[in-house]
Amino acid sequence: MKILIVEDDECVIKILETALVKQHYSVEVATNGLAGRDLAEAFTYDLIVLDIMLPKLDGINVCKQLREQGNHTPILLLTAQDTSTQKVMGLNAGADDYLVKPFDLAELLARIRALLRRGGTSLSPVIEAGDLRLDTNLCQITYGNHLLSLTPKEYGLLELFLRNQRRTFNNSNIIEHLWSVAESPSENTIRAHLKSLRQKLKAVGAPADLIETVYGLGYRLKISAETSAEATESSTPPISALPKSTSDLKLQPESEPKLGTGGEPEQILLDAEIAKVWQRYQGQFIAHIQLLEEAMAALLRGDINAELRQQVERTAHKLAGSLGMFGLHEGTRIAQAIEQLWLTGATRSQVPQLSQWVAQLHQEIQQYSMTQDSSSQSLQSPSQPETQSLVAESAQVPTPTDPAQSLMAAIVASSDDAIIGMTLSGTILSWNAGAEKIYGYAAVEVEGQSIACLIPSNATKPSLQKLTKIHWDQDINHQEARHVRKDG
Repeated sequence: MKILIVEDDECVIKILETALVKQHYSVEVATNGLAGRDLAEAFTYDLIVLDIMLPKLDGINVCKQLREQGNHTPILLLTAQDTSTQKVMGLNAGADDYLVKPFDLAELLARIRALLRRGGTSLSPVIEAGDLRLDTNLCQITYGNHLLSLTPKEYGLLELFLRNQRRTFNNSNIIEHLWSVAESPSENTIRAHLKSLRQKLKAVGAPADLIETVYGLGYRLKISAETSAEATESSTPPISALPKSTSDLKLQPESEPKLGTGGEPEQILLDAEIAKVWQRYQGQFIAHIQLLEEAMAALLRGDINAELRQQVERTAHKLAGSLGMFGLHEGTRIAQAIEQLWLTGATRSQVPQLSQWVAQLHQEIQQYSMTQDSSSQSLQSPSQPETQSLVAESAQVPTPTDPAQSLMAAIVASSDDAIIGMTLSGTILSWNAGAEKIYGYAAVEVEGQSIACLIPSNATKPSLQKLTKIHWDQDINHQEARHVRKDG
């Protein structure tokens, strides 16, 4: 079966694609609403997984336009906004179901199976034809008492024939259902898959011509009169069948643990694949953190523009939708708070709060990364720690409700020591009275600027070395600090 994913977050795409391919689905991807709509209009899909917040054309309008054109492909909407208004809009636009990000992959797969079953008149997850039995919940095909060990394409072929037992498929039909637009398999490739599938069926006692060739037309499942009586139309709905009208989705309980191709519990396989996705995309999360910090610095300087605001809103939205898929639910909560603050018009006075949240978000990402494979690249280099300084609470910080936080804020504000809050890229976010006294700069002069602004025009090489020590959060004495004072 072929599924179209319309999503603009690369990390979420990879997780969805990996999970669906493991379940033997053929997957195609569009990264914006217009591309997704065009693919859905040009090709046949069994289901569309559609994000709401998309560039070029949002998911709600994609759904509306497809339904207006008579496209009845089941649509599962994804949204990071858990509001009834958003859900109502999606269902009114013609979506069959919705799922709120971050979601559990097992629930996503169960909902996809349920929506696919709604395409016919039977809700049974099991399809049988004689001794041949397909269990869509377990992703297993058996012949008699023998479990078939199949490749994803072999599984897809046999599922296609089982679901359409009275239909003959030519090469073009098979490619349309089992291969993506980007793939161009030859006829020899299809014949090779069919030959391997026939050999595996024969090895467990199936007739050699169970999958027969209809010369000049294509291939089909050969069923006897008895088998035909057992495998009725209700148990083998055709792929082309239209779904029923939209109604509340009710998932059938699954008493047995779902299995992957190797017989391992599905969740174990998914967890392993998700860990690989994290290793691949963890750098992207750091880039998101840096963008949030750049936006805070621009807010401090007073030169933030509408484009950067929109960009940071989208970034926080993506973080809220993807972190929870790795189990970082606190990270999701923080990202949602950051997104909400920007959506309501973040101001300069709110930078300390934003700074605190971003620091917490970065810590969540670091801690999760440390639980992954130690041989993979760490989020924090041991020789150059990325957390460059303590995020200082200045006089602009709202009074903390926690007594310990209140005490810490008071200590930072009144300390004779310089306590400078910086982003990962070295942008100054906070500057206490001690820093003003030692370096000679007022907070208003340096907040929002790069740490490099501390280098005087007549700086010498030793001065630059001292500045490097400051940049990496190492203690220096007051004598050393004079090398980078405002007066040089």
